[in-house]
Amino acid sequence: MASSQSTRISSLIKELFAIEQESAGYIYENENLRTDAAHLVRKLAVALERPQEVILMNSSMPAQTAAVRIAVDLNLFLHLGDGPESKDISELAMKTGADAELLIRILRLLSAMGWVDQVGNTSFKPTAITRTLKESESLQAGVKHMYLSLPVYGKLPKYFAQYDYKSPDDVHGGPFQYAHGIKETTFDYWAKDPIVTKIFNTFMTGVRGSRPHWVHWFPIQEELINGSSGKDEDVLLVDLGGGKGHDLNKFITTFPDAKGRYVLEDLPVVIDDAYDRNPRIEALKHDFFQEQPIQGARIYFMHHVLHDWPDDDVVRIFSQVAQAMKPGYSRLLLGENVLQDIDCHLYPALLDWGMMVLHSGMTRTVGRWRSLLEKAGLKLVKYWAPPGDGDGIVEAVLEKNIA
Repeated sequence: MASSQSTRISSLIKELFAIEQESAGYIYENENLRTDAAHLVRKLAVALERPQEVILMNSSMPAQTAAVRIAVDLNLFLHLGDGPESKDISELAMKTGADAELLIRILRLLSAMGWVDQVGNTSFKPTAITRTLKESESLQAGVKHMYLSLPVYGKLPKYFAQYDYKSPDDVHGGPFQYAHGIKETTFDYWAKDPIVTKIFNTFMTGVRGSRPHWVHWFPIQEELINGSSGKDEDVLLVDLGGGKGHDLNKFITTFPDAKGRYVLEDLPVVIDDAYDRNPRIEALKHDFFQEQPIQGARIYFMHHVLHDWPDDDVVRIFSQVAQAMKPGYSRLLLGENVLQDIDCHLYPALLDWGMMVLHSGMTRTVGRWRSLLEKAGLKLVKYWAPPGDGDGIVEAVLEKNIA
């Protein structure tokens, strides 16, 4: 009789086979099937390993993060991805200035991770991951940005022991503040360093474009534009905490004939750097904890913003927006990665931890969003699920809109 572990492995393989059959050979082109398959593959990989091996490899995960960061610092992906042919370690050592023995150790680990291919004793070829990192300034910035959180993770056990294992809910007293011995928010701390600020803004621009963008799958024409005033002088879309205007640029490019004004709101340090934006976008320096200056817009939009904040602060932000919304007309849209209640995928679960560690924030379930909206006098109309594991859209209106 097969062991329970063998039975589980067989079951996972059957599920994968079913997905492959459903995809008809186009699994990479179907986001939902692709992400479901990746989720099953991770489960299968864990099931195939001995439990002891899984535990020991997990304890060594910081080595992977460090190896990738060092490779980025050395421009290793740039040099290795310069053409499809393999590169010998001697050539890479000459181009990077790093010791050949160290490079072998870095590339050996990257090969085991699937980030590069080893084709000889001392020769390596690029993979799709290599080429993507080579071509993406945003992802290179992301590697550097995420590395900033490692010292915080190192102090998490002491933090939770000291605070009785309570989920963080204070932007002035969370894990990041504990690790750095500060009381200011993480964003205020980063803002003092121009290099860190530039890295973060560059990273965020790419993150927002790394998965299917909401303007390409959400029924914007039917749900939003058709019900707008259609007047050039009225505000169609306000993007709160919109960074450099990436979402507004996408919206305008996708719906160039939509009538109305577009307003980008963010803090002064961000707006001052948002010079590469569509000329139709009006930039407004604004703190979303303060009174919303744009009254009665058709759409108030926040993308990758609220997961940076604990619940009480989110309700405060909602309250300011709610006071500006026009009953029966205005919509609030939240572009957020929403957690599944059961069998959560790895990426959103890791994102939740990142928000907790850096900002005392969280990635939320639909039920949690509903509860927070109701506390601010808003009503969740619908959660629009995205293709795959990207950002969905939480749609809300003033509660008095619904009988």
